[in-house]
Amino acid sequence: MIARIFNLEDESTVVQLIRYTFIGIIAISVDFYILYSLKEIFGLNYLISAAMANFIGITTNYYLCSLLVFNKKTLNNAWLEFGIFLLTGMLGIIPFIILMSFFTEFCHIYYLISKIISTAIVSFGIFFIRKHFLYSSKENSWAEEKEELENI
Repeated sequence: MIARIFNLEDESTVVQLIRYTFIGIIAISVDFYILYSLKEIFGLNYLISAAMANFIGITTNYYLCSLLVFNKKTLNNAWLEFGIFLLTGMLGIIPFIILMSFFTEFCHIYYLISKIISTAIVSFGIFFIRKHFLYSSKENSWAEEKEELENI
């Protein structure tokens, strides 16, 4: 399985999800650094800081995913692809902010821990949206992906 993860030609959903997770860890590290800096050093509100950091994290995620996770592209225009990638991330920010606010304000969880929990929940769904709309071949259907995941 390790060899499959490093084989960038392997386009199975499971392998791509594993790569996406590793890339996500890198992107969220950038995101966390920006969030922490904006909140703790510059004194911005944690939700405003989280939104700004999320944008930078999405940009990092796009660049690394386009290099290391998804080989097949549905679109031939990189700017349009980035725009849709960004849009899916920005659509994800709504449930992310709701979850982060819930965990921080109502559950009294430290804001950085709330971010980890919220990001994990939202990122899982965004992976499948992006894979299906931006990086799937025409013959790869949702049913095939579901079947592949069930065979793990």
